[in-house]
Amino acid sequence: LNWVKRNKVHIVLTDIVMPQMDGITFIEELKRIDGQVQVIMMTGHTSFQKALTCFERGANDYLLKPFEDHQQVLEIVGHSIAKLERWKDVIYASKKIVFS
Repeated sequence: LNWVKRNKVHIVLTDIVMPQMDGITFIEELKRIDGQVQVIMMTGHTSFQKALTCFERGANDYLLKPFEDHQQVLEIVGHSIAKLERWKDVIYASKKIVFS
């Protein structure tokens, strides 16, 4: 989290279970630092409520471990990249719009 505070990060893949802080708290802290950061949660232990809470806190995707299909992981990261590119295009286009 301290590293993220000092560096621009676009996409974060993180686990829900971590030694110093749970992943849900981590999402909340990440989103306070940068609301546009794309967060992909990973876990080997899930429940409907846990997944729902992650999405409510700002995760944009959720992966179950172990990864059976590494292509799926790449696709999910690709979706996050595409989302960031769309946002960049919208922000750039909005600077060209003249409001009267």
